[in-house]
Amino acid sequence: MDEIQYAFTGKTPKASREENPPAPVALNERMGNLIYAFYGTTSAPTSTMRRSYEIIREEFPPLHAQLKQIGTIDIPALEAEMEKAGVPWTPGRLPEWE
Repeated sequence: MDEIQYAFTGKTPKASREENPPAPVALNERMGNLIYAFYGTTSAPTSTMRRSYEIIREEFPPLHAQLKQIGTIDIPALEAEMEKAGVPWTPGRLPEWE
């Protein structure tokens, strides 16, 4: 999950962004910049905008697949193990009722 969050948001600075060493542009930042650029123009997308969009199209599908795996396979398997072990109720988990 940390890797997925890092891909979306980048490294979280301790106090300010100046404290972060150079790193790849986070997906959230890239999408935000692209959306912001479209607000101020009525012209066709620039080559930079098109390239940003292509990068997003390349980077997002693997993250989506990982999130889908976690949500549909990993978490239900963990919840089943928790139920089997008799773990008390936890938020977001519906216990079996007999």
